[in-house]
Amino acid sequence: MPRKNRLNALWIVCLLTAAASLGWSQDARESLGPKDKAQKGAKAGEHALEELMRTKNSRLRADLKGQHPRVYVTQAELETLRERAQSTHRDLWRKALENVRALKQEPPPAPAQERRAQNEVGIAIAEAALAYRIEGGQKYFDAAKKYLDAAVS
Repeated sequence: MPRKNRLNALWIVCLLTAAASLGWSQDARESLGPKDKAQKGAKAGEHALEELMRTKNSRLRADLKGQHPRVYVTQAELETLRERAQSTHRDLWRKALENVRALKQEPPPAPAQERRAQNEVGIAIAEAALAYRIEGGQKYFDAAKKYLDAAVS
């Protein structure tokens, strides 16, 4: 895939990941009963995502080997995302920043055991962390940290 297309896809993946990543695993677990798992070839008691991890290629990208912390973007790709946030994708990025949930609401009290509470916490962490890496503002760092504290409390 050409670099420009890959970075466009990366931009969309970053935004979508921040919005939905943690909800998928719970939805998958709830939607597949034991009979469905057996029909799909999953091992007994195996989560639907575990089968995907077992059967799909999940090797680390060559350019990320030896990089720590390991993330899904390189420093160069983050620079490109920052540039786009100020130019070609400015309106989309501003709209995303207006909806960073960690800035709009407090995390649920510990322990966050209500249905989907962990999803909200995880999504808020991802949104605030991405905003921090792109914008660099202390408020995004503090918001991500507050939700991280809620996640581990």
